Amino acid sequence: GEVVGKEIRVEGYTLAAPTGLGVGEVTITIRPEDISLASKETRGAWSGTVQHVMDLGAYQTVLVSVAHLNLKMMLDKSHTLLEGETVWLKPKRYLVYYQDNSPAEVASAPQPLGV
Repeated sequence: GEVVGKEIRVEGYTLAAPTGLGVGEVTITIRPEDISLASKETRGAWSGTVQHVMDLGAYQTVLVSVAHLNLKMMLDKSHTLLEGETVWLKPKRYLVYYQDNSPAEVASAPQPLGV
């Protein structure tokens, strides 16, 4: 991604940037359990296509293609997703790695700034 002002631009979507982060290229990491399903109307939700669903007993792992990114998310069994289905996602927490490779965590369900 790229930091521009108070946001990070990632494949046409934006996330809130941590305070004090300089302008430039960054790497974003999002753990599978830190991505949740959202409605299409959710501000800043990311649109993607379900590529694969793997049943792992108490939960399922879902691979979703968002633009040129492949995101893995973990869901409980109350959700039924089908391969090829369009879904809307919202990162709840993520790490931002800047030039010195020190991570800055953005947590507590930040509100993405928009699409």
